[in-house]
Amino acid sequence: MPCLGCSTHCGIKDPSWSELSHFVSFLSRQLEDFESSAFCSVAAQEDLPGFSNFVLTCLIQMSRDFATRSLVVSEETPMQMLQRHEQKDIDVDVIQQYQMRRTWETSPHPYLFFNPDHHSMTFLGFNIERRSGNLIDHQTRTVLEQEIITPNLFDALERNSVNLAENFDSLQRGQKIEKLCQVMGLELVHDPDETYELTTDNVKKILAIYMRFRCDIPVIIMGETGCGKTRLVKFMCSLQQPPGVNVENMILMKVHGGTKPSDIVSKVRDAENIASRNTEKYPNMFTVLFFDEANTTEAIGVLKEMMCDKSLDGKPMKLNQSLKIIAACNPYRKHSDELIKRLEQAGLGYHVDASKTADTIGSVPMRRLVYRVQPLPQSMLPLVWDFGQLKADVEKMYIRQMVIRYIRNKELPSLPNLDEVLSDILTASQDFMRKQKDECSFVSLRDVERTLQVMSWFKQQSQTQNLLFRKMTQQRGKDDLDSDDDDEIQENEQHQQVDDVTRALILAIGVSYHACLKNRDEYRETVASYFKSPLTLKRGAVEIEEEILKCQSAFLDSVKLAPNIARNQALKENVFMMIVCIEMRIPMFLVGKPGSSKSLAKTIVADAMQGNAAQDELFKKYKQVQMISYQCSPLSVPEGIIGAFRQCAAFQMGKNLNRFVSVVVLDEVGLAEDSPRMPLKTLHPLLEDGCIDDEQPETHKKVAFIGISNWALDPAKMNRGILVQRDVPDITELIESAEGICCTNKDVLECIKPFIQPLAESYIDLFQVASGEMREFFGLRDFYSLIKMLFAFVSRSEKKPTWLQLQHCILRNFGGLENIKPVDIFCKKLIVDRYEQQREDDPDNSPSELINACLRGDNIQNSETRYLLLLTENYGALTILQQEMFTMKNAVVLFGSSFPSDQEYTQYYVEFGGERYVDLGLGTHRVKCRVHKQFRLIVVAEKQIVYDKFPIPLINRLEKHFLSLKTMLTPSHLQLTVKLQEWALQFCKDKVPMHLKQRKETKKVGDAFIGYHADACAAIIRHACQKKNCSEENIAELEKEILDFSKDVLLLCASPVAVLLRDDKTIFVKYFIDQHHDNIFDYLHFKIENQKEANLYVQITTHSKLLSHADVDMFCKSISSLQREHVLLMTLQSFDTEQQFSRKLRSFFRQGHTADLLLIVQCDSGDANENLLACARYNIQRELQQIPDKIANIHVVLLIQVPGIACRRFTGFQ
Repeated sequence: MPCLGCSTHCGIKDPSWSELSHFVSFLSRQLEDFESSAFCSVAAQEDLPGFSNFVLTCLIQMSRDFATRSLVVSEETPMQMLQRHEQKDIDVDVIQQYQMRRTWETSPHPYLFFNPDHHSMTFLGFNIERRSGNLIDHQTRTVLEQEIITPNLFDALERNSVNLAENFDSLQRGQKIEKLCQVMGLELVHDPDETYELTTDNVKKILAIYMRFRCDIPVIIMGETGCGKTRLVKFMCSLQQPPGVNVENMILMKVHGGTKPSDIVSKVRDAENIASRNTEKYPNMFTVLFFDEANTTEAIGVLKEMMCDKSLDGKPMKLNQSLKIIAACNPYRKHSDELIKRLEQAGLGYHVDASKTADTIGSVPMRRLVYRVQPLPQSMLPLVWDFGQLKADVEKMYIRQMVIRYIRNKELPSLPNLDEVLSDILTASQDFMRKQKDECSFVSLRDVERTLQVMSWFKQQSQTQNLLFRKMTQQRGKDDLDSDDDDEIQENEQHQQVDDVTRALILAIGVSYHACLKNRDEYRETVASYFKSPLTLKRGAVEIEEEILKCQSAFLDSVKLAPNIARNQALKENVFMMIVCIEMRIPMFLVGKPGSSKSLAKTIVADAMQGNAAQDELFKKYKQVQMISYQCSPLSVPEGIIGAFRQCAAFQMGKNLNRFVSVVVLDEVGLAEDSPRMPLKTLHPLLEDGCIDDEQPETHKKVAFIGISNWALDPAKMNRGILVQRDVPDITELIESAEGICCTNKDVLECIKPFIQPLAESYIDLFQVASGEMREFFGLRDFYSLIKMLFAFVSRSEKKPTWLQLQHCILRNFGGLENIKPVDIFCKKLIVDRYEQQREDDPDNSPSELINACLRGDNIQNSETRYLLLLTENYGALTILQQEMFTMKNAVVLFGSSFPSDQEYTQYYVEFGGERYVDLGLGTHRVKCRVHKQFRLIVVAEKQIVYDKFPIPLINRLEKHFLSLKTMLTPSHLQLTVKLQEWALQFCKDKVPMHLKQRKETKKVGDAFIGYHADACAAIIRHACQKKNCSEENIAELEKEILDFSKDVLLLCASPVAVLLRDDKTIFVKYFIDQHHDNIFDYLHFKIENQKEANLYVQITTHSKLLSHADVDMFCKSISSLQREHVLLMTLQSFDTEQQFSRKLRSFFRQGHTADLLLIVQCDSGDANENLLACARYNIQRELQQIPDKIANIHVVLLIQVPGIACRRFTGFQ
């Protein structure tokens, strides 16, 4: 019991047994040294009165610090809490359970360490005031303990050369290392890494880890990516190595989402062998196994078992005493509500709805987290301690060290004051970025290192023939020639050209910082004030912008572009950033909305960077590029991404890496975030070393990387590369892009120019209206296509565009949304005569002709017609395309499979030898496929599926039109359709008995006619007109006949209850006697035997149970023309794949050369399986069409069971 009473001193309210154990373990270890120390003995009391009490108080204070939790911890695990709240239907934010209640920076860390001699000790992190005797925290200056020491003891310690007011940061570096070595028991004092800055903060963290090692307390640290966790541990391990001897005493495992338990166990076994070998040579050396980003894997439980339970698979595990394990974790933090809302409204990053995604932590979708992490086990939570942030003053020290290293290595020139000025500029840049409220705020020293690397590269450009910088100077000359103002030209001539070192820095910060910002003006103004000699700016922030733009233009002017491609700012920056990052193999993430020239820039760079074979002299000086593209999707797997990196590494093997580089391009990388296999988690080690798991880093494995995405990824990935962020262009940039598209023909540009600004303003208005209705349904590609189409009209006519031509361009590029009228929005800004006389070259703007024009490629010159997306409300649109609308001799239909066990396109072609090629993603590879110039693609999809599920990048790439049967009918046909719809409504409104009155009030047409949908009546009228050979001339004469026939067809799908409630004898006789609705076999007998119908193809819905083989046996006996072996009963849900279903159909239909066949395909829950039914219908029709020389009849019955309560939900009328 007295021992339990000691727990009140541990500093934790209601401590767990593990926390008590760690407190006692740590304090016990210190007390052992306390008892053996001569300075704390009774004999020393005369010289150091009260010293033992002072030391004991400090030890308890330090032990509390080591035992106090950093996280908010409850008795329940976060998962248990979630389950409890789910039972009560309460929404709980599990992330709150992982928040820091105690951060490193705001907590005191007074350390008193006994040195390994067990007598002397080292003080760190506190001061003592002589006058008051108070223990003061070095960092916050708060009083931790009052009157901990008497003035007599203070004086006595000072006489013994103990400085109780020491400022550790003011010591010489050698003295700091000596203190570290004293605590760690290292006899050979040396500095393993002069570039690592030793501050009070860092040294306390090193010693905190080291003391946990000595006391056998698990080390679990949590901190932002890039805050220095790995490097700190690496310095601590290097310090333990004998000078000049390379010992492997730190084993780093970069954990990712694909890390398996077996990978962790294997790494521990390897580390144990290394630790044993190290112990034999160096008994006092710790070997550290460092798990970086440990909480990114689902195998975190294995780490918990080893670190906390000292077991593996439930069996005790004895590790080598010198082997110590550190687990570093990413923080648990959500994106800001503003950022989440912006992504959701854009429809970007949300291919799977947030409420439906399985990729969650508790109830919070992973995509809403800053880092994609897994929950930590409960027993690990009390052990987590906050690693803290890199303080600004410490970061500045590091930055200066890095600058000095570059100068010392002659990668930067040695100029007076360069280290100070450059350090100030980089520090200011880092500080500015951290103040941002978006993805740009996650910066680390990696960004500084990249900036210096890029600056050094640009400085080399000024020394190797100076070709790039000369082209930049020529850009200034072009600008002067474009200016009509003589005073402005004279003023420009007076400006001295910026020196090469300053230019190199401007371009470097342009790459590392400027490119990822949305508010770039503010950044330029901020850093411009820090430019001082020898880095001087003549015109401040303006000069920074000019130099960056000149370099971007110099690169883009050196490549040949196809006609109608605007040299806009987005393309310039994308090409510039890709070239620089590829040259230095710096990973690059290119983030921008669809249409921001991402894929186009990639193609241009790949074509331009051909080494000695390049067309332009500038690119002959740069590396030859080999790009390997991988198309990401929600179906991506880790093996695919790893395979792309390995393929690139294989290309680099044996090559001169100064002249050749392989590039991994992950297209639409954000789509892979919704893959259940979580493939992006393999990226972290691949971006750093080009290898994964146990592979050894080699020079050829480090490849260049470009990740193209429509939204930002988590900082742990992006911090390992450079982020380029393209925001939605403003009106000025839209106008410049439009003029750039038209600039190949000055006369055409003059005709179109008055329309460009109104069109751009109207596009912005339409974009905002559409975004409020349905994600970002329209995008930049739609606007650019509008301009190209208008350019084609004017090029052909050589006249100002007419209203019908403008209307055609608007309807072709801004269709697909029923509730929005794009023409009305554009009319508000366009000043044009809408009633002028029609010209011969004016287009037909009817719905059918708009679609036909897209397929023919009308109105496009020197450009590509976009492919077609037809939005429908049922799959009847496919029938229209195949049978009515187009005569397509070379058409191939691909129908997406909906079977249980069974996406993105880019339209930018590469021309080679006069042929067009496109990259197609096939599994883990991309292959170049030749594309015929008359190739057209039509995507037919359900309207709601497009609105809810189609990726925004795919929607923006296609020309969108809403296609229904109504849009394909003539005005006369539409009048008949309206009359048939009115009859159907009236059918449901007749009088019913009073006891059914309430039910009648909520009755819908779909309750009476099974499978009814918006296009049902239009389809029946079209079918009736075909059946009666009706034309526009005789349709009035045949109106009654057509309507009567149409009503009979609609009656075929009426429910028996609806007919009985109608109380109409004529309809009753027609339905039950003439149409044979009693049972399925009666109906089939009537059709096959009595009416001798050839090749019957019918869909039957029923509320009854499905057929059995015994039912079919009985039926066959009643029909003489059918033998039992020629009748096949199939249940749709019994097939796992479309291939199985098609193979079965093909096998059965082959029997139909001489004998009649009957195929019955049945499906239950038709309302829930409409996609599966549509897929089955298509496969049946396809297989029937492929039967050669068909002699006998093949009858097909599709039997669909629909629950009575689900009638209106089933819309499968055919």
